[in-house]
Amino acid sequence: SVVQAAHGETCDPPGSAAGGNGQNCRSDCTVCGDGVIQAADGEQCDDGNNIDTDSCNNQCQTPPPPAAGCRITAGGKIPNGGVDPGNPADISAATFGGQVGAPCGCIGSFDQFNHIQGNWTDSRKHGGSFHALDFNSLVCGCVGTDGVAVRDGQLCGDRIIGPTPPAAPANIACFTGVGGYTATNGRRDTLVAFRVEVEDRGEPAVGKNANSTLDVYRIRIWIPTGTETADDIAREVACTDSCPAFRAPDIDDGGDLLHGNIQIHPQIAPHVGTCPVPDETCPQPPDGTCPFDD
Repeated sequence: SVVQAAHGETCDPPGSAAGGNGQNCRSDCTVCGDGVIQAADGEQCDDGNNIDTDSCNNQCQTPPPPAAGCRITAGGKIPNGGVDPGNPADISAATFGGQVGAPCGCIGSFDQFNHIQGNWTDSRKHGGSFHALDFNSLVCGCVGTDGVAVRDGQLCGDRIIGPTPPAAPANIACFTGVGGYTATNGRRDTLVAFRVEVEDRGEPAVGKNANSTLDVYRIRIWIPTGTETADDIAREVACTDSCPAFRAPDIDDGGDLLHGNIQIHPQIAPHVGTCPVPDETCPQPPDGTCPFDD
């Protein structure tokens, strides 16, 4: 039970480990938490303390990088896949705009609809309009032109893949929720579910000074039928890959921007981890299982 430090021992049963964190002493008389990285034992790090939430956890593993946080501001025009009835030669367009994640926004997919704040509208030319009311998911990421995800949670990209300038941790984002919709120019009193996906490929988004990668916007809207509810649909189409494919949307518009701009920004620093402000801590997102699995 004598620790032979000269021979590389940092513990010796039944003695306690030097700088240990409650881990058992291994057969080679080393332990996670002794301040020495034993790569042969599978350790990725060893900071010699018992803090499980720092850059080296209590299993001597490096935690994955944090999920990228972001907020979105945007406004623009996209094709909506239809033809202008007043001018059959003219492709019909939709306009959109708003912000999501401001003044605050928890990152992930949630059962509740109050942890992401924002305001978003979408109007189809001669084809109805939509206004978001509540949000239940907000996910951000960084993807190169090759489609490979880069998720370090810090900074993303350049002027080619976006979002710079300015620098931000993400160049793609997805958010879902429920909102009011009308197929005419009347009141938006039909409650629907929606999912929006955006790509910020640098500044400016379009025009003669833009680079070869244009900003992209897509919105899908589901109008509940039968026993469906907008809340249930929003949870099932949330920005995760956990649920099986849902039915086709009733509206599916999007593509490269014709006019306008999408900007993905860092979160508002004083509000990170808090929403609604000023004092409601962001909950842990669900465990990734589909909420409709029995």
